[in-house]
Amino acid sequence: MKYIYKYLLVLAVNVLFYNVGDVFSQSYDIEKIDSKLCAIYHEDQHIRKQVIAAMQKPSIELVALLEKEDSIDTRNQKYVSNLLDNYGWPDNLSDTASSAIFLVIDHSDKSYSEKYLEMAKEKADQGIISKSDAATLEDRLLMWTNKPQIYGTQTKSNMTLYVTDNDDLPENQNVAYIWPIEDPENVDKLRASVGLDPLNTYIKKVEDVYQMKVVWDKSLKVRDFKDKKLSKKVKKQK
Repeated sequence: MKYIYKYLLVLAVNVLFYNVGDVFSQSYDIEKIDSKLCAIYHEDQHIRKQVIAAMQKPSIELVALLEKEDSIDTRNQKYVSNLLDNYGWPDNLSDTASSAIFLVIDHSDKSYSEKYLEMAKEKADQGIISKSDAATLEDRLLMWTNKPQIYGTQTKSNMTLYVTDNDDLPENQNVAYIWPIEDPENVDKLRASVGLDPLNTYIKKVEDVYQMKVVWDKSLKVRDFKDKKLSKKVKKQK
């Protein structure tokens, strides 16, 4: 009798695993996945356009939008992590769907981004996402770990009052500073290698979009950025 019980137990376990595998195979519908990712892409971009517009006149509305953005990001991260962990980065996705995966990774926290950085770099090498996307993610992780960035894609905003001898910067103006760059003399060559515009062109674009002054002070080091407030004066730009 005990052998019969063992047989039934083994049979039940096999059926269970077979059914689980069958469920996974049935749920892997590339068209549905692509459609879902495209919806994630448009949702991600829509809320960020709203946030950027609200940043021009900070108010309670901006706070509410940031909370909504965080909620959307959290929900999207759950979907994408489940997809990548169970299936990997699917083949034959549309460009928008692959961009959505990158955006979700890019808009996540440090541990999430670190987990999928190598996967993003691999997809960039394969031409699935742009090399500039992978470079941006790599720079952000370097900044988050208090290291100089490579491509100059990251800025650090200073939301506090500061003292400056720069005649072009009012003392109460919100300013974004280019996070320290590992090799500032060759940064434009490095940017070009991943399809990024020269740094000065990028700075102008950021200023136009966010309506804030962007300062690239090569003398600033990582140690100068503490608690979102620079510990030294911004040197007068020449």
